[in-house]
Amino acid sequence: MYRTDRQPAWQRDVAWASALLLVLVTLAGTLLFSLARLSTPTRGPEVGAAVLRLTLRPGGEGSLVAVRTGAGYVPGQPLMLLPGLQVYADPSEVPTFTAADAVSRSAGVLADRLVRGGGGALLEALGDGALRRQFELALEGPVAELVTGALAAEMLPAGLDDGSRLADWRAQAAADPGQPVQPLVGVFVRLPVAQVQSMSDRELGAAVVAELAGAVMEGGLPAAQALVSNANLSGRLERGVDTVARARLHELFSAMLLAQQGEMEARLAEAQAAMAGAGADDDGLAGLLPAAEVAGLAPEQAEARVLAALAERAYDGGGELAAAQLTRAGQVERVRAVAPLLDAFGARAHGRYLLWTWLGGALALALLAGLVGFSRGLLRLVNPAVALLIGGGLGALALQGVGSALPHDAPLPLGAQAQGAFTALVDLAAHAVRSLPAFVLELPLRHYLIVGGAGALLVLLALVLWLLRGLRPRRRYYR
Repeated sequence: MYRTDRQPAWQRDVAWASALLLVLVTLAGTLLFSLARLSTPTRGPEVGAAVLRLTLRPGGEGSLVAVRTGAGYVPGQPLMLLPGLQVYADPSEVPTFTAADAVSRSAGVLADRLVRGGGGALLEALGDGALRRQFELALEGPVAELVTGALAAEMLPAGLDDGSRLADWRAQAAADPGQPVQPLVGVFVRLPVAQVQSMSDRELGAAVVAELAGAVMEGGLPAAQALVSNANLSGRLERGVDTVARARLHELFSAMLLAQQGEMEARLAEAQAAMAGAGADDDGLAGLLPAAEVAGLAPEQAEARVLAALAERAYDGGGELAAAQLTRAGQVERVRAVAPLLDAFGARAHGRYLLWTWLGGALALALLAGLVGFSRGLLRLVNPAVALLIGGGLGALALQGVGSALPHDAPLPLGAQAQGAFTALVDLAAHAVRSLPAFVLELPLRHYLIVGGAGALLVLLALVLWLLRGLRPRRRYYR
């Protein structure tokens, strides 16, 4: 039988069908491979955290995420009443301790620290979080005025406002020119001469009291007592600080801590449950992360840590499990609504994507074998190359088009009523995509470019082989 260059029609049909299917399998397989890479234990939680941030804090607005935070309480150990606040409840007190008791004790401890050691000692008990900044502002304003007012009420009537304790400050100024003088007997507070000259007796007494209050704020009651040698004034100083000011500070600090009462109550409830043997559920719902991990962090840092932990929980157990960690009903419903999207980048989805990628790869090899087997000559390179080039090129063009169409700065839209339904919808989609990690678009685009580049290289190789065949010298036949 003689060889013929004519190829049966059915073989050309098989080659054509194989090439078309190879294009589709290339598109789908590359996408599945990209999804598998996007749902790895490294990238999956990062995508999940971005989805949760868009769901719970779109545009950075709204309240901070409220989650079930494990107090990390070990029965038999003292319980820290608030993360970062060095105030504790004794283990014997935990079963009956209430949130009101926690607020009162915290305020009392902070007031005692201020009275005994000054503002620095108070701040040492507050860590580095938002509560510390709140108390720093209070120390600069209302706390200092409160201490000054308490001391003035006690000490001014004891001869500080009528000149009866006035010292011979003019003789001091003459003996030591240019130096501050001690204007009152029994109180070692020195003031500039010019200031003393311009004051009335009451103003002078108030200035001395302000200096004593400053000493209390700086080093506590002992620092102020070191400046007073008169027994009567020392007693009034102690009563003004240790009794009057302490009571007022307790009231002020209690009011400042009311905003943390809910968190204190939650920590007490978890500690009481732990002591009762019910502090840990088998499904891991008792706590998302130990509260000590967010203690002392700024609100933004604490929220980022909570969202990361929530994304980890969603990656491992699914969106429904992540929703179960939230305590606010509105946020629970939001997360449940996006649970399928979270599951699409979870650990289980990662396994499915890998399986489907392997199956797609096997199908692509079978189609590639059929395409090569039913092609002739250089078409055995050209046909698979064109299929890969078309499949990779279409995917790359689609992703590149999406990336180019979306503005780089895509803020949260104002809403359908302000912008119109379709404009708001487009802006919302742009905001959502741009809020995701950049690799969500970049990674699939890179994979499609690699596939398309492989097809282009095969086309180039076929072209080189065709040129080389044309340059090959012809065989000579001799008769």
